[in-house]
Amino acid sequence: MIKFKTSQKPFYNFQHTALTDVIFLLMIFFLLTSSFVIQEGANLRPAGQGKSALPAKFIEVKFVSGQVFLDDRPVSKKEYFLKLQSQVAVNPGLHLIFKAASPTPLGNFRYYLEKSQEAGLENFTFELLN
Repeated sequence: MIKFKTSQKPFYNFQHTALTDVIFLLMIFFLLTSSFVIQEGANLRPAGQGKSALPAKFIEVKFVSGQVFLDDRPVSKKEYFLKLQSQVAVNPGLHLIFKAASPTPLGNFRYYLEKSQEAGLENFTFELLN
């Protein structure tokens, strides 16, 4: 019978230093070669400026203290879409003016803007309330 020589040593010794160096080099490479996109925000004007430039037919949507007002009447999310849809059917080419207090979450703007587009509105203005 043949006896094979066995040892308790590991088969290989893995060096982590080289792997760390390669990862840092790749990270630096991608940081230097990537381009960053700067997203521009919406152009907001303070309320009260440009009153003479208001369109003939418009609707105001106000965001105050977590509530939404459509033409100075509080509305729910469901009512908002239905009321806008009925007003657009009567007055095509309607202009929508969003007015908001400064701590209004962006998610609210996005939801109501999307619903306004679904209702058929295409012209929007954003203003800050004093």
